[in-house]
Amino acid sequence: MDQEPLKGVQTAGHRVQVIDVIGPEPLPEPTPRPPEPPPLPPTDPLGTRLREIARLAPPDAVLRDRIANHHRRIAAAITRAVAGDPEFAALREPQAIAAQTRAAHRRVLDTPALRDAWNPWFDALRTLLDDERFAGRLDDPTDYARLWNWIALSLTETTDQPSSTQR
Repeated sequence: MDQEPLKGVQTAGHRVQVIDVIGPEPLPEPTPRPPEPPPLPPTDPLGTRLREIARLAPPDAVLRDRIANHHRRIAAAITRAVAGDPEFAALREPQAIAAQTRAAHRRVLDTPALRDAWNPWFDALRTLLDDERFAGRLDDPTDYARLWNWIALSLTETTDQPSSTQR
């Protein structure tokens, strides 16, 4: 940003404070919108495992939707990178995908308490990703895009469902 930010604005007898938010730049919104991802496999072991992991996330539907939306946006950006869009070229590398995902999580879960509440989900997801990489199912960016969409779907599908450890 080249302009100096506003410090406050006076309107109709009220003072409005403008706050600058500092952090990593969010991904630009991919346009045009990529095709809808394949549905989460209903009985496939990966689909079952993603749903179990999603149940470890806190039940806050708003935060789950925000995390899911970030995963969808990153998946769409990966799809653009695979299609050759130079704006998203970095997302052809797993390290860049992980960095963007971490930055998105930090933007949504902006306090240590929120991040701590999501730690069981993060830990289980990290284990799943390691298992998928070791099994050779995360070989290229398209695999990541598909999995990121499935992670998003699993979070929104399992909102308000108790985990097997909470029953």
